[in-house]
Amino acid sequence: MDGNDTKKAFWGIIVDGDDTTTTKTRFWGTICHISSLAWLPLIGLWFTGIPLILILPFTYILGPLVIWRLKKNQHPFIDAQAKESLNFQISLFLYTLALALIYILGGFLIAMLPILASPDAERMKTIIDVLRMALTPMTIIIPLSGIVDAALVITAALKVRKGENYRYPNILRFVK
Repeated sequence: MDGNDTKKAFWGIIVDGDDTTTTKTRFWGTICHISSLAWLPLIGLWFTGIPLILILPFTYILGPLVIWRLKKNQHPFIDAQAKESLNFQISLFLYTLALALIYILGGFLIAMLPILASPDAERMKTIIDVLRMALTPMTIIIPLSGIVDAALVITAALKVRKGENYRYPNILRFVK
């Protein structure tokens, strides 16, 4: 191999020596998606009593947002992937929040019906049980949201790493 035929390995991709711009572009496109998984190490904070609902939404969005702000003018591919990642994370947060509110409000309304009928101690115990049952699906919805997030982000990162322009399914496009 002479100097012109050298291959470079960058982010696990072997490319011709002249193609480093495309390789770096794919690298930053991949990082746009992977950076949205910054919430994974924070899961351990759950056991400290810190309310993660106050922290996690910002960690989903922070990585792609920073990369988009810094790299959006360098290449249209990076710009498109950062916006796609941002839109997905915002959409997933809003979908999860909407489901949470539906369950909480629905449980609250169901629990309030017996009180309106006749408030007494036995009914209060029933109401607390109903509220617990109404909130139990939240222990499934929020982790399931995290699993869906991780699976789709990893899929996106693998596709972008190959140079494909990945589009998440069923998301709202806030950042255009």
